[in-house]
Amino acid sequence: MVEKKVAYIVAHCSGMSIECAAACGDLQRAGLTGTDAFVLLEKCGQEFDIDFSEFRWDRHFGNESLDLAGLFRLVWKKEKWIPVATSDLVDAARAKKWMMKYDD
Repeated sequence: MVEKKVAYIVAHCSGMSIECAAACGDLQRAGLTGTDAFVLLEKCGQEFDIDFSEFRWDRHFGNESLDLAGLFRLVWKKEKWIPVATSDLVDAARAKKWMMKYDD
């Protein structure tokens, strides 16, 4: 049941079909960045009472367009975006908090 609700929210925010949303392994590559990604997390947080306080926005989603800080992180610091999959949101919905751990 949680999987279907999360997939529905992802589909609604991204324009993907529910089937594609359920299987999506990288929401940013699917077009969810900036405001769209924020709205997605907000809707999931409200629907499932998820605590996103440990979520590192800068590691997952850029702005609507790549800004200078994002360019610096990608080019000079060799940081890579960490993909957020629909399954990560399902895990968060079940746990009521963001589950991904970060090295830094």
